[in-house]
Amino acid sequence: MLYRRESLSVYIQDRHALLLAVAYTGLLIYLSATPGDFAPEYVEFFDPRKLSMHFISYALLSFLWFKSLKSYKKSILVAVFVGMLTEILQIFVPNRFPDIYDFAANVAGSLSLAFMKTAQHILSSPFR
Repeated sequence: MLYRRESLSVYIQDRHALLLAVAYTGLLIYLSATPGDFAPEYVEFFDPRKLSMHFISYALLSFLWFKSLKSYKKSILVAVFVGMLTEILQIFVPNRFPDIYDFAANVAGSLSLAFMKTAQHILSSPFR
């Protein structure tokens, strides 16, 4: 009987990029699970500085996963899943609050990779 063993190496293109993507993912999860310094009386959910940090962080996460997986769809799915996980995790962390705006910024940052890919494809194709 012939048995074909498929390993993760089929899906992983660059081991150094994978290590960096996993480390950065761990860092984001760690930072999301760190308790806040204080419980504010008023929480401003729509803070542009905070949302831009979420956008940039998850755009970078999506890019790092793309460098290791070589698949836009898989890298975006991983980044969106991590964004969802970190927001859900904050329910259980003292002085941290899940926020739909943060999750939206996470998803937008993750999807920015697809936008850049589409823009690159449109700009590189000849106009007819």
